[in-house]
Amino acid sequence: MGIRSVLRQSRWLVVGLTVAGALLGIVAAAVVGEAPPRYLATATLAMTPAEGTRPAEIGGRWEVLSGGQATRTAAAVLGQQTWLDEAASRAGTEAADLGLEAGAVPDTTLITMRLTAGGEEAAATALASVIDQASDQAASVSGPFALVVVEEPSSTELASLAGGWQRTFVLTLAGGLVGYGLGLALTRLLARRGPAPSYDVP
Repeated sequence: MGIRSVLRQSRWLVVGLTVAGALLGIVAAAVVGEAPPRYLATATLAMTPAEGTRPAEIGGRWEVLSGGQATRTAAAVLGQQTWLDEAASRAGTEAADLGLEAGAVPDTTLITMRLTAGGEEAAATALASVIDQASDQAASVSGPFALVVVEEPSSTELASLAGGWQRTFVLTLAGGLVGYGLGLALTRLLARRGPAPSYDVP
C-alpha cells in the first residue's frame, strides 16, 4: 500500500469518525430528553438596630453593623438547611427538592437569600417560609438587631442548556469533536507504521 493511499484512507477515517460522533451526539440529545425546569426565588433583608433602641445607642449600633460580622452571622443562620422541612411542607413539595443559600452583601447591612425549587410558586412560598421561621433567631444571635424584608420573595425560571436546541447543539458538537480527535489519533498511528513493505516473489 502506497503513502498516498494511506493518507487518503486516513482523511476518510477522520471524516467518518467526526460524522459518527456528531450523529451519536444527536441520538444522545434525543435520549436524554427534556430536563424539568427549575425556579429561583430571591429576597433581600436589611439588618437594623432593634426596635426600642435608645437614641444615644443608635450610632454605636450602626457602627457595629458596618463591620459586617453581624450580617454574616445572621446570613449563616438564615442559610441553614434545617428550615427546609417546614418550608417544603408549606410549599407542597419535598425538602430534597429545595436548595437554600444566604449571604451578606459586602459593605452594606443587606443579606440576600436564594432558594431553588421545581415550581415557581413553590420557590417563592418556601423562601417566604424560611424568612418567617429564621428571621427572629438570626437577628437575636447577631446582637440587639432586627431584620427587615426590603425585597419580598419573587421567583423566575432558571435558564438551562439542558433543553431544546441548545442541548442538541452542545451534544452534537461534543460528539463531533470526540470523533475528530479519535480520527486524528488513529491517523497518527497509521502514519507511524508507514506503508507496508512489498516483497518480490521470484
